Amino acid sequence: MGNITIRNVDDSLMQALEERASVAGRSLEEEARLILAETVQPAQADFWERMRQRRAGYGGRVFSDSGAISSEMRAERSGLGGES
Repeated sequence: MGNITIRNVDDSLMQALEERASVAGRSLEEEARLILAETVQPAQADFWERMRQRRAGYGGRVFSDSGAISSEMRAERSGLGGES
């Protein structure tokens, strides 16, 4: 990963960036990275932001592995597992 230093940033711009980061629940550095990504690679940044929002919407719930459930159902139907 690379690093970047930006000098002589206007105080009002810094304040606006800090407020934007705070409202979004992100650090100043994370917010700046997101803005750069959205500007340089808009589709990719948008995708990851949508994924973060979607995960946040689940409220920390953990979901079962659908592959394992499907395997169990197939085994039950074929008489190889479960109650037959």
